Amino acid sequence: RGRQPTGSRRLPLLPMLLAAVLVALPAMSQAQASASVTLSGIATPVLLDADVSQPERASALLSGGGPLDGPSDDIDGHGDFLVGATADLARGTLRSAAQLNIVGQGGAQALTQAGLFDTLVFDGSRPVPLQLRLAVHGAFFDSGNGFHEVVARLQVGGQTEQATLQWYGWTYQTQHNHPVRVVGGQAISTEAANTIVWLTVDQMVLPGVPVDVVALLRLDTTAGANSLVNLNFGNTAQLWLQVPEGVTYTSASGRFMTAAPVPEPATVALWLAGLLLGAMLRRRRG
Repeated sequence: RGRQPTGSRRLPLLPMLLAAVLVALPAMSQAQASASVTLSGIATPVLLDADVSQPERASALLSGGGPLDGPSDDIDGHGDFLVGATADLARGTLRSAAQLNIVGQGGAQALTQAGLFDTLVFDGSRPVPLQLRLAVHGAFFDSGNGFHEVVARLQVGGQTEQATLQWYGWTYQTQHNHPVRVVGGQAISTEAANTIVWLTVDQMVLPGVPVDVVALLRLDTTAGANSLVNLNFGNTAQLWLQVPEGVTYTSASGRFMTAAPVPEPATVALWLAGLLLGAMLRRRRG
């Protein structure tokens, strides 16, 4: 590729931002997914692919790479990336993953977000006790020393729960000794290779009154020179809805949680164990 004359050479870090934002359904009833990547000084175009296969499902995918400009003419690098996010109203799932590979000089940043938005109306003649849980499961890996953050948010009506997961890259030999920092939510596991956090909203809702539900999963990651980053939250952030037996509801989308998996016995046992642990912690604080 051509070089600028020494006296008038442009700055070596020229970020390129590519974003894909897909909205599958109208406002207040939609699945949304977006992804963006910034590579420092990329000199070639990237490939962009996005697909929405069903009305209630949104997906965004970015992949590509190319040579990167280093601080001088004889120090360059190469960057590759694969970044994506999906959201599915019928399954109640949010997925997000980012893989960044920098060889030599250069850097990269990736940002994804997956979201579910719907409005529920419950039947009956009495107030309905509702519990909605967002179970986030993923893993962090970084051969360098980048900063990585995952934010999950669950909102039911006027009540919101949020958890922020933060982790810095460490040498491969010591990564397992450095847990993920979790602020908010209920941390089930803080291992970098197996991070599990629950967000739970308990609320009493009135029958016939619309209740807005929002679930979001945002991933923000960076990679430096000579580093491989892999944040995999494609293991799924899964919504679980519990209401008294016999209570039914309708959704504005007509698809909310209609294809959600039934919790397996092991999942139910883990859920109960988490509830007991939370009760014990509250009693101890009290």
